[in-house]
Amino acid sequence: MCCFDGSNWRRITDIDDITNNSIVDINIDKKGHVWFAVTNNTVWCYDGNKWHNHSPENVSIQSSDIEILFDSNEDTWITHTSEGILHYQNGSWISNDWLNLYRSYDYTFSPDGKLYSCSQAYDSFMSSYGGFYYPGGLQYYTFDTQTKVVEQKTNLPVELSVLIIFPNPFNPSTAISYTLSKAGYTELVIYSISGQKIRTLVDNYQTPGNHSVIWNGRDDNGRAVSSGIYISQLKFGDSIVTGKMLLIK
Repeated sequence: MCCFDGSNWRRITDIDDITNNSIVDINIDKKGHVWFAVTNNTVWCYDGNKWHNHSPENVSIQSSDIEILFDSNEDTWITHTSEGILHYQNGSWISNDWLNLYRSYDYTFSPDGKLYSCSQAYDSFMSSYGGFYYPGGLQYYTFDTQTKVVEQKTNLPVELSVLIIFPNPFNPSTAISYTLSKAGYTELVIYSISGQKIRTLVDNYQTPGNHSVIWNGRDDNGRAVSSGIYISQLKFGDSIVTGKMLLIK
């Protein structure tokens, strides 16, 4: 593992557990300590001088969705483990396995200590690809000092959910799916990585609910585009979300 100080790279560990292809997430707390979640179910913290092993026992942290988070008290949390969300407190890990009931794909802490998450729901309306998970909603939780949930609010109002692009990478086509909380004018446009407008897929009034659009890798003139990274941009009201996709030929 190497660190770049702004001028030079320097090696900071020879620990066999930590290699480039074994790290699933890295984050830095306010003290400047670097936390690593590793595929062999270990958690390491580097304080600038020494490495500290904070690995939970009998817990799998091999998922690529795992995130390392820090709350307003600078406690460390790890999501998407085999035991749900883990909270590192007073030298030990505390699990919230019931949070696995929500198929959440992103978490963040607010300054007032609320843990927000975006959940997924399952549907099979994309018959060409089979069932898949689409954005289901926004919720938050607050905890007491024992990491017990004392407040939970689900299905918070959001105008627009994030884009789900599947398959990605793709060839020759991919499906772009999203959820609208209410009816309104919607625009979905594909851009090149340089910002050139490639294709307008949606430019009309749409009803609330789940929507899916197929992009066949062609521009507005029907010409096949070259391999590369493309950006999908979805506008709805004052909300804008984007997603990257990779076309491989």
